[in-house]
Amino acid sequence: ALTFVIDTSGSMNMEGRLELVKDSLKMLVDRLRPEDSVAIVEYGTQASVVLNPASVEDKNYILNAIYSLWPGGTTNVEDGLSLGYKLAAQAYQPEYNNRVILLSDGVANTGNTDPVQLVNMVREYTNSGFTLTTIGVGMGNFNDVLLETLADKGNGNYAYIDNLDEAEKALKAGLELAKDTSHYEVTASIYNRLGGVYYQKEQIELASQYVQKSLALRE
Repeated sequence: ALTFVIDTSGSMNMEGRLELVKDSLKMLVDRLRPEDSVAIVEYGTQASVVLNPASVEDKNYILNAIYSLWPGGTTNVEDGLSLGYKLAAQAYQPEYNNRVILLSDGVANTGNTDPVQLVNMVREYTNSGFTLTTIGVGMGNFNDVLLETLADKGNGNYAYIDNLDEAEKALKAGLELAKDTSHYEVTASIYNRLGGVYYQKEQIELASQYVQKSLALRE
């Protein structure tokens, strides 16, 4: 089950960041399997549910939810993650990979902005069986240290995208691994940028690096 937690604050309007997220999510939905599920939380000044857990078979329903997102407000990462985990819990299945994917430019400025407390929240949900992947969106104005730390403590991985080509690479890597891993679930915070099946030598090497990083985080 995939739960996407999407930053829709005013800063995501810069350089078309939110539009990049929308287009990236559309690519992701096109590549998911019928048995996968998707849920979406958005957050600005406060968080709200955009899409309750839905089967990928309801593709148009999911896409309508994605394209309804609009930027505005401040950045309450704490509220977004908290609601995202609660939504992911509704779709939780022990035999699946229950993944929350956070997409943001990472600049938390509302709510609890203390990195230690955010990490503690992530660690608590990690111990309950959830994995957190974080995606930095934009060009230079994002807090990659926060996002990388959250992914590290969330037993997941971190990626950075600033164009659709980068997003596609991350999607290919994550989804190929998902297909090779039994019962892989997706939750709307976004792509598991681990390795997978690639078709070029450089991509194979990248996949190996991602897998090694993921295994190291689990030791």
